[in-house]
Amino acid sequence: MLRDFRQRLTQNAQRTSPIADAYDLTMTILLSHIGLAVSDLDAAVSFFTEALGFEAGGTFASGDEVADLAEIDGGRAQMRMRYIVKDGVRIELMCWTVPGPMGTPSPSRAQLGLTHLCIQVDDVDAEAARLASYGATILQRTRTEVQNETGHIVMLCVSVLDGLRIELLQRG
Repeated sequence: MLRDFRQRLTQNAQRTSPIADAYDLTMTILLSHIGLAVSDLDAAVSFFTEALGFEAGGTFASGDEVADLAEIDGGRAQMRMRYIVKDGVRIELMCWTVPGPMGTPSPSRAQLGLTHLCIQVDDVDAEAARLASYGATILQRTRTEVQNETGHIVMLCVSVLDGLRIELLQRG
């Protein structure tokens, strides 16, 4: 069974393109990172490293050369960024000074786009209280308990930094 799972996983990671097919080449598609815009880079790095145990890489600066990639009108851009990593997941924290931060994170998981990060924990309530000591707001109305074929699941969201939602997931 494990061998079949690994084989399916490998097959799902490989995709081909018409050019690759013509030359009998296979491309491997791997997730590189998830980008997250923040209004205060230092506060975001502190939260993710101190509260969630991410490891931080170096800080980098970018300018107008990334304006088109970032879909910023007017061609003027300036930002500082830093990668953080945990359990093989790499997040790019980006703090834009030109233009400044725009918009707000989704207050609803039904809104299109990235709506939350989820971390699995041993005890939802203890973890929520611990994250609150780092400035997170516990969103009690999101507390949900589900009993299904996989067992009992407890979920609770907290709001951090600029309103980013983090779902705490407890399986038991």
